[in-house]
Amino acid sequence: MSTSSPFTRYIDVQLSRATDGTPVAVSEIETTIRNAGRVLISETPCPVLDDVQRAALYAQAESEAGPGTGAGPVALSYGVTTDWNFVLIGAADPSFRPQGSETVLLVSVFCDDNPGRLSRFDLPDDGPQSDGTYVKTEMSYQAGSPVSAGAFLGDVITRGEDRGEALRAMKYALDAFVIDGVATNIPLLSAILSDDRFERGDINANYISEEFPAPFTGTVLGKGHCRHIAAVCAFIAAAGEVLTGLQIFAVQVDEHSFTVELTPEDGLTLAAVDEDSDKATVEVELTSDYVPGDRLIRINIDGRLMILQPKKTDNGFAIYYRGANLDVVLIRT
Repeated sequence: MSTSSPFTRYIDVQLSRATDGTPVAVSEIETTIRNAGRVLISETPCPVLDDVQRAALYAQAESEAGPGTGAGPVALSYGVTTDWNFVLIGAADPSFRPQGSETVLLVSVFCDDNPGRLSRFDLPDDGPQSDGTYVKTEMSYQAGSPVSAGAFLGDVITRGEDRGEALRAMKYALDAFVIDGVATNIPLLSAILSDDRFERGDINANYISEEFPAPFTGTVLGKGHCRHIAAVCAFIAAAGEVLTGLQIFAVQVDEHSFTVELTPEDGLTLAAVDEDSDKATVEVELTSDYVPGDRLIRINIDGRLMILQPKKTDNGFAIYYRGANLDVVLIRT
């Protein structure tokens, strides 16, 4: 059961000590996104802290850390009041210490309330990404491991030149997890990262209970995403075939009905997608190296990457994408 927080946000301040023990604040980490007392998302810098507020927070942290011995790291945790006063809560974990001016996101992955065994545990690719961002996974488990209820599985860290880049990299990283045997909080994390309020930084300490009250059963995608998923499902249905002409599919994505026309052209596939309710036609270009049986499909839609998890069903596909589980009915006409 969630309880209302006395603070609007939570921010940790990371400090270093000079050789004489003087504390110097070096960065802040927002830790407001919490569930059941556990921090789910940490990010630096805080997206809504202005220069004046940051200077005041750093000065207060340096004063409250006080002189010490040695040059080791120090971290203090603060609650933020509605009028942007900072209340010292206590010591924080100093191990997450971002460097430089990049935006850094860290999300923590947990098992849900049911124990199990990780029969499959595929992770996103670590290291520099093709778009210049950086991804690192720090997992405590591997495929075959038994997992207790609520266990902490590990962290995912992304870095980008700005918040938009780091956020995009994290969305793709979470998209790329393939996990069998236990349920995790990755769907909730993906839903949070795609939520307008979070993307604006317009959050508070009660954000999860306000936007994603328990039990979380999945998010709802808009028409635009459903239209793209209809095109992708038609593409998957035709995968492995040599398209020599027009192929037409009737595709139902939840409550949205589409007609998808696939046409091969110069090494890619053109998809014309009509939504039956308004007859609006959207044309997109699809490219992917997907082969039937893959657990993930990485597909470029007009040059923009989309990563989905399709499972074949009797009349179409079960699709997982960014916190949403979709039943897709597909008929070749």
